[in-house]
Amino acid sequence: MAKVDYFFDGHRFRDYGVAVSGSKGMIGLPPRRRPNIFDYPGESGHVADLVNVVYDVRTIELTCYMVASSASEINTKWMSFTEMLNVAGIKTLTVTGGGFSLSFEVYVSDVSLIDKRWRDEKMHGTFTLRFVEPDTAIYE
Repeated sequence: MAKVDYFFDGHRFRDYGVAVSGSKGMIGLPPRRRPNIFDYPGESGHVADLVNVVYDVRTIELTCYMVASSASEINTKWMSFTEMLNVAGIKTLTVTGGGFSLSFEVYVSDVSLIDKRWRDEKMHGTFTLRFVEPDTAIYE
């Protein structure tokens, strides 16, 4: 199986000790916006403007984890990774592997708190990243 790599603003997640175990919202079109609805008094039903398809923002959610040998190591990795994510503006989120590449122009909307657990002498941390692709005009 091909390795899949995730990059944010050119920074590879794996370089921070972060792996992605699941994703939502990357494949397919963003959700459609509700069309303009015209309701005429005294008429049954309504008329929907279906001439132009308009898409809402795309939300991408990544379920991530990291493994470390101690609490201090996982804390160092976590602080370094979240510092890299803590940037202003629109950045590129890229996923590559197995002969494919997907890129999205996004901003970070949420980084969940890390859930840390000891397992087999290792510290495991899981967390969720949420990105928003605000300009979905390219899909129209």
